[in-house]
Amino acid sequence: QTVGTLVLTSPLSAPPLFVVLGAVPLVTIAVSTALVTLLIGFLLTRRIVTPLAEVIAAAQEVTAGNLSARAADVSGPDDFRALGDAFNQMVDTLQANEEQRRNMLADIAHELRTPLTILRGRLEGILDGIYEPDEAHIAPAVIQTHLLQKLVDDLRLLTLAETGHLPIAAQDVYLDEIAAQTAVLFEAEALDKNVTLTVDTAPDLPAVTADPQRVGQV
Repeated sequence: QTVGTLVLTSPLSAPPLFVVLGAVPLVTIAVSTALVTLLIGFLLTRRIVTPLAEVIAAAQEVTAGNLSARAADVSGPDDFRALGDAFNQMVDTLQANEEQRRNMLADIAHELRTPLTILRGRLEGILDGIYEPDEAHIAPAVIQTHLLQKLVDDLRLLTLAETGHLPIAAQDVYLDEIAAQTAVLFEAEALDKNVTLTVDTAPDLPAVTADPQRVGQV
């Protein structure tokens, strides 16, 4: 005679214990992998973006006219360091060219004053009766007008001068002759200031190869 029936079964809603225990490491691995990936991405981004930001910031400064700006502390891959070095070298060249241009303009401005002063002194001397209006006293004034023309041409050739290509008409010249000619040109200015110009050179000076106009300007 059957008294009862005992049925043993697992509830369908509860996962087996080994499944639960096995899922924990998987979640941990997934989270750890995500964190490591984010960390690597952050480090790579910082390694790439920071050097580029240095170069970009320096480039903006140069664009604004600040030629003293440099890309400092460029780190990262070799290509980025090479980029920073190339940028700094480029700005060094730009700064040197700008300085050379300013010096050239200052030199030309100074050289323009010299013939103008001599020319005015000669003409005023003739008007005041100090000099006779003859060829001996007018010729130096004419020479100064030629020099003025050459200086104006030098302004036009300033771009070539910045790159070291200013034309030089080299020839054999005698420095004692250039010194004597220069003293004659400054005679009027010296007389106005009660100064006596004397050219004292060694005898039999050899000729040198130079541009007589450039030497005279110096």
